[in-house]
Amino acid sequence: MSSAQPAFGGMFRQLIKLDVVNVNTEPLDAGLEQTANTFGIVRSLTLAGESTESIVDCLVIGAFRSST
Repeated sequence: MSSAQPAFGGMFRQLIKLDVVNVNTEPLDAGLEQTANTFGIVRSLTLAGESTESIVDCLVIGAFRSST
């Protein structure tokens, strides 16, 4: 295989383009967004000098809010 792109990747991309295969990335996008949000909150609180207990409280409250 001398091409820079693997043959399977090219064929798979064509199948997606032709609507033969549908790839739903919404659950993945939501998970990545939640992870980035959580990391940002923890990082901000850590930089602000908050205690571990405060960070845990914020995460628990955030998890509760997103589940309701």
